Amino acid sequence: MSNNNIIICQSCGLPIYHDTLFGTDKDGKITKKYCILCYLEGEFTYKDISMDTLIEVTSVILSISESLPIEIAKKICQNTIPTLERWR
Repeated sequence: MSNNNIIICQSCGLPIYHDTLFGTDKDGKITKKYCILCYLEGEFTYKDISMDTLIEVTSVILSISESLPIEIAKKICQNTIPTLERWR
């Protein structure tokens, strides 16, 4: 899931392919740590989400966006998300 040329969100692990998909800090500036789905205006959009729930949700998104079987997407998420900055 991580390629040296692709930045991944440090909350959900999804690849961020375009600048418009980066989250924003309180001052509106782009942060290259998180995607727009996870982080807006300096706050996580899903504050009370558990890692297990995020893995389930992200697995579906990754499966669709990368044309992967759900089992493979889920394994990738299970191996990646716990290592990300938000969850360490």
